[in-house]
Amino acid sequence: MKSKKRVLVVDDDHSIVQLLRLVLEREGYEVLTAFDGPEGLHTAWQERPDLVILDIGMPSMDGYEVCRRLHSMRETAKIPVMMLTAKGRLSGLEGLEAKRVLHRHIEERVEGFDAGAVEFLSKPVVAKTVVEAVERVLRVAD
Repeated sequence: MKSKKRVLVVDDDHSIVQLLRLVLEREGYEVLTAFDGPEGLHTAWQERPDLVILDIGMPSMDGYEVCRRLHSMRETAKIPVMMLTAKGRLSGLEGLEAKRVLHRHIEERVEGFDAGAVEFLSKPVVAKTVVEAVERVLRVAD
C-alpha cells in the first residue's frame, strides 16, 4: 500500500496554513506545518516531505532564501517547492499602477524560479486551484 504524500506548508499567516491544511487533508495528503523560514527549513530537513508550499513574504527569512537553502542541501535538494504570493491580482487596476504591479508580479516569479520554485499560487488561494497545482507538481516529481 502506497503511503500518503506529505506536504509541508510554510507561512507566517496561521489562517493560510490552516486553510491549506484543511484543503489538502481533505484530499488525502498528510500536512506538516511551519510558521517561518527557519522552522520550515528544519521541518523539511527532518521530515523530508514530498512537496513544500512556501510563502514568499515572511519575516526573518523570506521564501526565496528558504527555497535556495532547501535546494543547497543534499537531503532536501530534490523536494519541489511551490511559492505563495500575495501579489497575483491585477483586477481593478489601470494604467501605470497596473503596469507596476504586473512588473513586480513578473520579477517575483523570475526570482522564485531562479531560487528553485517550480510553481506559484496567488493569495487568496482557491481550494480547487491548490489541489490541481499540488497534483500536477507531485505527478511531475514522481
